[in-house]
Amino acid sequence: MSTTQTTKFWAEKVSTLTQLPEHFQQLVAELIQGDFSSAYVVYAPSRKYNDAVLMLMDKKVVVLKQKDDEVHANIFNMEEIQLVQMGSTLLDSWLKICGKTNGRFHCEIIDFNTVLDELFEPVLDEVRRHTLGLLSTDQPVKDQELDDLKELNLKFYNYGKMRLLPGQRVLACAYQPEVKLSFWKRTTDRETEPHLLVLTEEELLMIKETAQRKKSATQKYSGIWTHIPLMKINTIELAPSNDGWGELTIQLEGQKPLTLHYQEDHMEKVQQLIDGLISQKTQVKD
Repeated sequence: MSTTQTTKFWAEKVSTLTQLPEHFQQLVAELIQGDFSSAYVVYAPSRKYNDAVLMLMDKKVVVLKQKDDEVHANIFNMEEIQLVQMGSTLLDSWLKICGKTNGRFHCEIIDFNTVLDELFEPVLDEVRRHTLGLLSTDQPVKDQELDDLKELNLKFYNYGKMRLLPGQRVLACAYQPEVKLSFWKRTTDRETEPHLLVLTEEELLMIKETAQRKKSATQKYSGIWTHIPLMKINTIELAPSNDGWGELTIQLEGQKPLTLHYQEDHMEKVQQLIDGLISQKTQVKD
């Protein structure tokens, strides 16, 4: 595929209606009331999925997609957003937003080329600052709790640091190294991709690589960062299994549970993080 054909599907920041396909123009014009200065608008064409328009407005995030010759709008009030996620696998990236929209719990995914991730990070960061109450702080990040991770996995140490916002303080973290099965192991044995949990005073951050059956460059250059405000977590539980592993389950209202798996050696740290999370939620409520 030529460079011209490739860039045709690159996302772009929009400042005029004529930059958008005609089927999006009317609804966008209605939402911004003709004033592009009132919104941050990104158009994300896609070869594989539905084209999308992402709009960051006053205390709202809007996702427009064309499906079956109709443009569908999902408007998320920021206080009702439960989760935001940024992920990438080589040149394929996505932004995922979950929350309540149009009276129901729903998730929207906007796909884009990784080279344009700087267009989507302002939306991710603004949603987090708003939902976490960090809109006007310039306090430094306090991340000393991540220091032990330097020796275990420098890449995940950097993954954790890069996603912290000004004013955030890390309370705890729990890391699970990668476990791969050898050819000679029984297929009933368990394996897992490397992943990291980071607890701050306001948020739970889940970081992991995409699961691959074989070690590859794709996994080496992949990552998924999932940000969950603590107050949006209904339940969090670590349950042991008969094979010596533990399954962490995080439940948000109206959404599928999020799960991670841990070897026995790492379960104590996970439980300490859970206890800290529950304690922090109690303090916020009080």
